[in-house]
Amino acid sequence: MPHIDIITFLTKFVKESTIDQFLMDNEGPEYDILPMMARGAEFDRAGIVVCQCNTEVHNADEVRKRRFLEIINTIIDDGRYAFMVSYATVHHRFFFINIEHPICVEKYFSRFFE
Repeated sequence: MPHIDIITFLTKFVKESTIDQFLMDNEGPEYDILPMMARGAEFDRAGIVVCQCNTEVHNADEVRKRRFLEIINTIIDDGRYAFMVSYATVHHRFFFINIEHPICVEKYFSRFFE
């Protein structure tokens, strides 16, 4: 079975540069995809904007737990996304929204400030 990376999928097949809601429950690759959304990383370089992200991060060993914290801290430090919901059961489920990009701000926040 052929595999393609997420950037190729979004740019060559979906052909959309703005993702309204990015749902992710992919049993492990979230550890690779989420860092791609950091400031200056692959999504930025490809011109891909994510307005909302709803993802499940699977629990793992201590190495992956540290990696998860690094990823979340990077996303928070970037200041691009606001975390709206976060909870942990067997896995970590979290939702964040883009508070920086004009398309996302217009779509989700502007009506509250008119």
